Amino acid sequence: MRPLLALVVLVASGSPAVVRAQPPEPSAPAPRSGFTLAYDAARGAVVLFGGSDSTYTRLGDTWLWTDGAWRRLGLPGPPARSDGQAAYDAARGTVVLFGGRGADRELLGDTWLFDGTTWREVEGPGPSARQLAAMAYDGARERVVLFGGQGAGRAVLGDTWEWDGQGWARVATEGPSARASHALAYDAARERTVLVGGYGDGVLGDTWTWDGARWARVQAPSLPRLHTALAYDAQHGRLLLFGGFGEAQREGDLWAWTGGAWQPVPGDHPAPRAEHEGVYVPGQGFLIVGGVVGQGMEHEDRAKANDVWRYDGAGWR
Repeated sequence: MRPLLALVVLVASGSPAVVRAQPPEPSAPAPRSGFTLAYDAARGAVVLFGGSDSTYTRLGDTWLWTDGAWRRLGLPGPPARSDGQAAYDAARGTVVLFGGRGADRELLGDTWLFDGTTWREVEGPGPSARQLAAMAYDGARERVVLFGGQGAGRAVLGDTWEWDGQGWARVATEGPSARASHALAYDAARERTVLVGGYGDGVLGDTWTWDGARWARVQAPSLPRLHTALAYDAQHGRLLLFGGFGEAQREGDLWAWTGGAWQPVPGDHPAPRAEHEGVYVPGQGFLIVGGVVGQGMEHEDRAKANDVWRYDGAGWR
């Protein structure tokens, strides 16, 4: 069926007038990478914000995933950006969004809160402007933890910050080496925030834990990975990591961590990808969205996706 472009109507004088039809609302986010994704437990919804689309235009749209479908929220929000970070602050029932790279390629250092219906910017001191950082919510201590990222002059950073609902505070002077494009998730079974991989002096594969007072390196075999998706599987008490860029290519593998070594999870997995995001949704499992798929490395060959997959512990669908 051809799309309706215009309707011709007669006005009172008998002259024809053209009334242009509005394009239909999209039913899903455009294919993209570098967006933020967080599970809002209070409202039972996955919140997606921003990213960059297949033309590398930075986006500022907000979407909710509930009951297996997307819904766009047409509301004012943060400026368009890619490669920011978000985490759900369960103690205060808000998604916390920080930083990224804006529409004019400027680095951002702003903090925004989303309560399910409204975005609100928070003023005050905090981490320096950056992109490609990582954030996770520490449920035992009711803090959002942020580590590293890429700052001015493309310098990689190695600082640790926490958000307590009122403001940011820098909380550690020693820890993992400076890096960007790493992954961070809170392991509720062991009450530790876990960091894996990233990019610093090459592709990194180390694993670290943060207990609120100090970082400790886990003596486990290396899992070189950046731009991956990491989330805590509450049903099985483990972290799950899917895909990302390895030492030479985008990967399509699944790994599990229960406090020691990373273990591969066998089975048929979604297509290899990086720059995607993942969250755990109670009753559904590990959810991953979009990213850059396949192995194209040139700018024009970097195909972006908007597919949604979930892993329930037995398989993907």
